Amino acid sequence: EGVPKTFVHDIWGQSGRLTLGYANPNKAGALLAEICMAGLCLLLVRGWLWRSIGLIVAALGFWGVVLSASRGAVVAIVLSVLVVVLSRIREFFTWRRLACVAVGAVCLFGGLYLSGDLERYTTGIVNTQGEGDATRLKIWREAPRMMVDAPTGWGFGQAGRAFDCWYQQVCDIRVVRTLINSHLTFLVELGWPLRLIYLMLLFGGIAILFAVSARGGSSMSLGIWVAFMLTGFFNSTLEAPTLWIIPVLSLVAFAFHRVKLEVRVCRRIAVGALCLSGAVLLGFLIVGKACSDIPSIRADGRRVCINGDDPAIWIVDDKQTLGGGFIGREMRIFYRQHPSAAPVGRVCACSDLPRTFRRLVVAGRCCTEFLDWWKNDRAKIP
Repeated sequence: EGVPKTFVHDIWGQSGRLTLGYANPNKAGALLAEICMAGLCLLLVRGWLWRSIGLIVAALGFWGVVLSASRGAVVAIVLSVLVVVLSRIREFFTWRRLACVAVGAVCLFGGLYLSGDLERYTTGIVNTQGEGDATRLKIWREAPRMMVDAPTGWGFGQAGRAFDCWYQQVCDIRVVRTLINSHLTFLVELGWPLRLIYLMLLFGGIAILFAVSARGGSSMSLGIWVAFMLTGFFNSTLEAPTLWIIPVLSLVAFAFHRVKLEVRVCRRIAVGALCLSGAVLLGFLIVGKACSDIPSIRADGRRVCINGDDPAIWIVDDKQTLGGGFIGREMRIFYRQHPSAAPVGRVCACSDLPRTFRRLVVAGRCCTEFLDWWKNDRAKIP
């Protein structure tokens, strides 16, 4: 009472989960996981003052994660702690630090139990029978095929729309904005060369931070970046600019610990990141080829070709008139019933049409655009 209702909704959201003003409570969980890892890494710094601050920060961050009920954030914290421990494994072979890890584990599960959300966490982590978890798996299974069907990528911000239109089960009418996985979303939207670069930066960057931590450097950057990247695996959190603030600032601590890596170590990291990235992309390619379906889909970010690479008919659609975002479902149903039908191409603007075409269908608001385009560039009309 006395607190504005909008303030309460901004902090907690309508679901009763801590959101901190984010539309998705999992983004709040990602931010709090970063804070928790920063506090835990301060416990490795000598001096009672830093360790006291670290303990308070870690406790507040973890309790916030519990209140956000973000399972991905909990998994990220646990795995990040394991990565930091592995990077400094020799230092942790003491009774005092092993006892601290054990106390932390007890606090982790005790906090989840006291929050009353333990069943929610076990439903999503131990088994995947929940509706949200089943949705994630359905979407993630289609990611390799989406990558193979669009060698140059589906385009920035188009992964969710492409899934809704061309890959979601025809009996399902849910709408998703992303693939509920930042890494898969980026890989689907980018082309093969940029996919390789993205994975190399991801694996290589984590490996460098791990090597520096293992040589006595700062572990804070390693813990925060691992937690940040892991939360992006379970949700689309990397798209929020504010969540990058703490990871970027943690690189300042990394820069001050001038631990030099030998040339051979850097070379091994680069080669390892390249090989691992290539192996991951090769796996996606093999799985995507093996999961081909009828009709075949080919896309380049602007054009989509259905059931063949040389469409007999091109459709210019305004994304609303011909079924909106669900036009692909009707087309897939048609081609499954008539697999030998002529291929069709679809674009959302006349400027995206190829230089030559045989037949053209223009729908909705695109008709006005077509008339202007035809007047200004008649040479394209066969």
